[in-house]
Order: sequence, then C-alpha cells, then structure tokens
Amino acid sequence: MVSGISELKIYFRMINKQANLLTDQRNSPSYVELKLWQGCLICGIKGEQQKMKKIGVDIDGVIADSQPVIIEKLNRFFGKSYSLADFANFDPQEMFGIDRKQLDEIIMQKELEIIEEAVPLPGSVESLGELIKDYHIQIVSARTSAYLGQTSNWLEKYKIPYHGLSLLGQHDKRSRCLDLCVDIFIEDNKKNARQISSCGIPVLLMDAAYNQGLLPQMVTRVYNWDEIRDYIAKYLK
Repeated sequence: MVSGISELKIYFRMINKQANLLTDQRNSPSYVELKLWQGCLICGIKGEQQKMKKIGVDIDGVIADSQPVIIEKLNRFFGKSYSLADFANFDPQEMFGIDRKQLDEIIMQKELEIIEEAVPLPGSVESLGELIKDYHIQIVSARTSAYLGQTSNWLEKYKIPYHGLSLLGQHDKRSRCLDLCVDIFIEDNKKNARQISSCGIPVLLMDAAYNQGLLPQMVTRVYNWDEIRDYIAKYLK
C-alpha cells in the first residue's frame, strides 16, 4: 500500500506522465481514469498534511427529506396517489406513462418548490452540529447552481452548519469530491455512491426505497444519522 508524502508524489509523477501521453485522447476512458487517479493521489498528499478530516454530504435524501415532497408534486401533476413505498421498484413508464428523461424534466421544473418545502431528515441537524466540531463539512449536491441562494437560505433557516457548499447541476460528483479531498461521503443515490467509491472514497448510503439492492465495495448502507455518526467516529479517527 502506498503511504507517505514522498511515495505518493512518485506515483503522482508516474501517472501524470502517462496522462500527458494521452492529451490528444481527453475523452477516452483511459485518460479520464488516469485523471481521476491523479485526483486520488493529490488527496492522499494533502491528507498526509492536513489534520482535520473532511466529510462530504449530499443534501436531498441525506440532509433534506425531499422524497415525500417530490412524490406529492408528481401525484398532483399526474392525478395519482402513490406513497413512498411504491417507489421501491420505481418504473416511471408504468406509474406515470413517461420515460425517465421526461420525469427528470418535470422534477426540474418543480426544483425550487422542492427545495423550499422540504424539511430536514430526523437527526441531520443535530448530527451535523456535533460532527462540525471535529470535522470539515463540505456539502456537495446535484442541485442546479442557480438555486445556490435559496439552498443557502434553507440551510440557514434550519441552522445546518457547514464549511462549504457546492451545487453541481449534475450527478457525477467524483471530480468535486477529489478537488475537495473528502475522506468520506454521505449519499442516497446508489449510482452516485458507486462512482464516488470508485475513486477510493468510502461512501455511506442513506437507506431509501429507491436505492435497494447489492452495494459495491466501500459503500455501506446506513439507516439513520445515529448510525452515520457512529461509523464516522470509528472510521475517521
């Protein structure tokens, strides 16, 4: 296992040399993978130098209880009466007669309402209030960046503490997590969790009806914020 700043820097230079040979193939899987590994090594170098560990946290489905609001909006839009349990094996074509892309477009139209009407998940405010005493909290969300102000207001309204806030406008959070050098990430989307963990970052997946099934290595299912705090206390010593 690679450890120590000097060893990490040697590996970084090796990977950087390989990446430079592929600069004319920037969209190739090999080039993308090398750049992600570069990010991992940079985090390793910084991790050797920094004292306070960093926790990355999603908003919707982790801090904010957004799913009930989304379901209420969809039920009203389509004249349905689905409950949270109905989304365990979610099929938008069967339930609403539309494909996933069309569904996402409708949700995006309602995004501001969802942001403003959601309430915090039980235990999220208290737990983050405790964690921020010992850890650096970075909130990273797929929300549209145009709603940064509304999101900041929502976090302030519920007195949710954090050090940094990133709204990406898309679901691939790997680059941002690597830029921030987070040591662990808390997520509710299984695809996002798989991507983030592929960079060597452990992920805690908040249990939900829509993220059931087998999980990849480095992804651990948790059921509440008490479990999250216990896991972090053991993992990020």
